[in-house]
Amino acid sequence: MEQKGGGGGEEEEERRRRRSGVVRHSYSYIHQQGIENNVSAVRAIPGTFQDNHCRRCLSEIETLGHVLGACPYGETLHIHRHHAIRTKLADALRKLKYTVYEEVHGTAENGSNRRIDIIGISESLSQGMIIDPTISFETYKGQSEDLHEEKRAIYVPTIPYYKDKYQLHDISVTGLMFGTRGTIPNFSSQFRKALGLHKSFLNELALLIIREPVKRLRNHLYGL
Repeated sequence: MEQKGGGGGEEEEERRRRRSGVVRHSYSYIHQQGIENNVSAVRAIPGTFQDNHCRRCLSEIETLGHVLGACPYGETLHIHRHHAIRTKLADALRKLKYTVYEEVHGTAENGSNRRIDIIGISESLSQGMIIDPTISFETYKGQSEDLHEEKRAIYVPTIPYYKDKYQLHDISVTGLMFGTRGTIPNFSSQFRKALGLHKSFLNELALLIIREPVKRLRNHLYGL
């Protein structure tokens, strides 16, 4: 039994080393490409290009924020990352014994249509939580709190609909922001703690997140 436990520990340590190596490689590329410090070879950098409009969509100034968060040229990669983050969060809730539904259509009190990313339901407490994860380019302190309030304004009006649909006594709404460059705001970290998720969960999320801007910037600049 002791030998088996030791082997499991060695395997887990090897997985940690592999994850750590991938993280270091991704962050190294982020640093090399200027993603971390906002100095990538985009056209908005003074003295680099005569025309500072986006080389792909041509409609906006080509800032790093535009490339990583707004340009339609990389929209497919952006959507894929969002779905990956949503699914990872939903799976984590399932491991905590929540009943989880993803991409659920609903109706607000004014009759308008809404679609929530995740609703996690505690059957024993007859309570639910609507969670909307969003990946945004980091721009200012307090951004995650503002995003949370924006999401509440959108989805709180749907609470009566989902209460009736799932026969729940109460439902909360949380908007979770994750930074495009792998930043995990304190608001999201506190939410993780409140749920009882292991701290490694956010590290794994960050790894998923930082892979996409690396791909998106390379795709935008070089067509790779």
